[in-house]
Amino acid sequence: LNHEQEHIEIFRNALAVYAPKVERRLTEVAARLKPVSALTVKRAVSKLQKTLHREMKPLFTAMNITIDTDNDRIDTIKNYKREQAHCSAW
Repeated sequence: LNHEQEHIEIFRNALAVYAPKVERRLTEVAARLKPVSALTVKRAVSKLQKTLHREMKPLFTAMNITIDTDNDRIDTIKNYKREQAHCSAW
């Protein structure tokens, strides 16, 4: 359970670092948005979603890399063997 708690802590730490960046980026992107012209509301929504996705993807990619790197640091054979020693059900 401690090992899983470490993963949760890694995720929370990443959120603490990246949430302000995401909010800042969304604010910047929203300020630059132009009115959307489309035949239907559904198409207009789709255009806006694609724009937001394109603009936000690099930041979310960076956050995921940070999380993956930190998770890899604790997901070692040594750590798994230590966890197995504490849990006979494995």
